[in-house]
Amino acid sequence: MRRRGLLLFMFVLAAAVVAHAQQQWVEYRPGAGYRVEFPGQPTVESHEVNTAAGIITMHVAKVDVSKDIELATMHTSYPKSAIGDPMNALGMARDSVVNLTPSRKLRSEQDLSVGGAPAKRIIVDDSERDEVVIDLMVASGDDFYQAIISSSKGSENSPDVQRFLSSFALVAR
Repeated sequence: MRRRGLLLFMFVLAAAVVAHAQQQWVEYRPGAGYRVEFPGQPTVESHEVNTAAGIITMHVAKVDVSKDIELATMHTSYPKSAIGDPMNALGMARDSVVNLTPSRKLRSEQDLSVGGAPAKRIIVDDSERDEVVIDLMVASGDDFYQAIISSSKGSENSPDVQRFLSSFALVAR
């Protein structure tokens, strides 16, 4: 009887491990010119933001993976030609993220191309909150996209974070 209980316990434990390993990733494709994979259905919000180009709508989709990791995307369509030089826009966005609080410091910056559009990937350390922010920013025409992770230090290289960031792509609307 004792042996049967142990076998049952081991089966339940193994099933729980397999279920966790087979976390349901979902493709999020909002029709805004990009796609990304989240480890679960994202919460979606929209916010009106007053900018130098006027009032725009920022669309945010996010998933809290754990108490240590949040994954999010942001998409904003600007009025025609408001973004201007994409590299300049990416530089201003970088400065905005880094200078959000005095406790933030730019760890690294990489100029990239995503789907043929100029992009920038930054890693920012926040000493006050003991967290790391990785922000992949893409300027494509009049659209500005971001794939952002916020995590405790050490969690920024987790498989969930890497899968999320590598799954971001520009797509046809």
